[in-house]
Amino acid sequence: HKCARIVHFESKMAVALVLVVAISATPPSQPFSGIDVCTIKNQEEYNASSEEVKFLGHAQSLAECTSAATTWSDGRAKCLAACWNRQPRNSSFANTCYCRVSQTWMPAPSSGVDSSRILWPCTSNKECSYNGQCTQGACKCRQGWKGFRCGQLDLEPVNRNQTGYRGKDSNGQNVSSWGMPVLWDEATKMWHGWASEMTHNCGINAWETNSQIVHLVAKSPLGPFTRKEVLWPAFAHEPDVMRGPKGEFVMLFAGFPINETSKPTNTSAICTACTNGTTPPQGTPGCPFQRGKPTSMGHKMIQMMAISESADGPWTLTEIPGLTAPWDWNTALVINNDRSAVALIRGGMVWHAFDYSDPSTWHAVGNNGYEFNSSLQMEISLYTGKSEGPGWADASVEDPFIWRDEAGVYHAVAHCFLPFYGVHAFADADATPKNWTDGVTAMNWTVSGVAYGNEVTFTDGTTYNMARRERPHIVFGPPDTTGLATTLALTNGVQFAGVLDGANNDGVFSLSQGLVQSSSSHLK
Repeated sequence: HKCARIVHFESKMAVALVLVVAISATPPSQPFSGIDVCTIKNQEEYNASSEEVKFLGHAQSLAECTSAATTWSDGRAKCLAACWNRQPRNSSFANTCYCRVSQTWMPAPSSGVDSSRILWPCTSNKECSYNGQCTQGACKCRQGWKGFRCGQLDLEPVNRNQTGYRGKDSNGQNVSSWGMPVLWDEATKMWHGWASEMTHNCGINAWETNSQIVHLVAKSPLGPFTRKEVLWPAFAHEPDVMRGPKGEFVMLFAGFPINETSKPTNTSAICTACTNGTTPPQGTPGCPFQRGKPTSMGHKMIQMMAISESADGPWTLTEIPGLTAPWDWNTALVINNDRSAVALIRGGMVWHAFDYSDPSTWHAVGNNGYEFNSSLQMEISLYTGKSEGPGWADASVEDPFIWRDEAGVYHAVAHCFLPFYGVHAFADADATPKNWTDGVTAMNWTVSGVAYGNEVTFTDGTTYNMARRERPHIVFGPPDTTGLATTLALTNGVQFAGVLDGANNDGVFSLSQGLVQSSSSHLK
């Protein structure tokens, strides 16, 4: 996979910190060859500047470009990374130098660009991505996080006997699944998961017709999980489950009443010709619809919400009409103690609810969530949900997972399209609307950068580079002795071979990978 080769570059490249200029006040920098963090190739003009990226002129080396970046300032911002464009598409722009002033660290492969990260001392917890404390100019990361700015998940090696949920049918054939939220239930003393599972031994290519939601249980958040029941039959996809103010379980998912007897084009909709967790090519007898060529089914994705007092149900269902669409929104939710809620959808766009359980209070956040009413001569809220708020400025993302920390800061992890890895973002009090209905204020997220890559390390010392690693969910445990929530694991939907939409090679499963704990004892 094009991007999978570089997602783990920070652990692969043995790069020493070097002083760019031998002056005590000059910060060290970390160089990366063939990496672009300034999105130079996306600039309309090579000598253009933007709010995040500044054009500094010409340089004959990355070191010279970095030296210029360490001395640049406009009085409000300073350079946090330098990018040297040594081999542009247009040769007249060779040896141009840029710097990034935003905190975002999003390395992308580039054959003609070298970059360096300027390692300024931190001055606030914000510069530690709110995943750590800034102490004497250095970020001290909280449990579960690591890196220069505490934006990377501190992942443990995976035990091959505890890989999350890898389903098998009664004949020993693989059953594909695509990610799972995991929650601890005090009543049952078990970990509960809810996964998108493909029926009829199909792979991820058949998700639009064959996805159902299954209820899983395990004694550990790492698994192995076993299937307890089919909770919502096909079509039901991408569950996100969280706890409400009174401990209730709240699930969001995309659904559609499809079954094997529905005939949208005079033929059975669900794919039935799959084997061992993989899907045959489009048009194979028994598989008329699937993701891929030449067409997909394209049915409506109804945004459903289910609420239960117990992890085992029963569940009460309702629709959130504003988020029902011809596509899946990947809706993720965090619920506050006053029953208000903040949701993230595809693209990092934000929705808000004054009462999470009342769909009529759900609305888009930001300018895109309002329109001018000529009759009233004023901006009015689009509570009908016909618009959605602005997305993240620094990353093209899907599959968000959102939470709020003890200080009230909102965090998220999401799957990034290009480059192809997981990213972390945050929104503090200054970036969060004070009045969710003013019709103007957006929720402004800062993308701190790479949270995890596609490479998985196992306890036997081997590594494996997943073809895809998406649908992230973080598993939290009870607070530790300091009162901070314990970050236990990261779950993802992973594809271990093949390429996007490739036939007969689209097997997937739901991986759970532990995070390094504060004590010497590991998760069991």
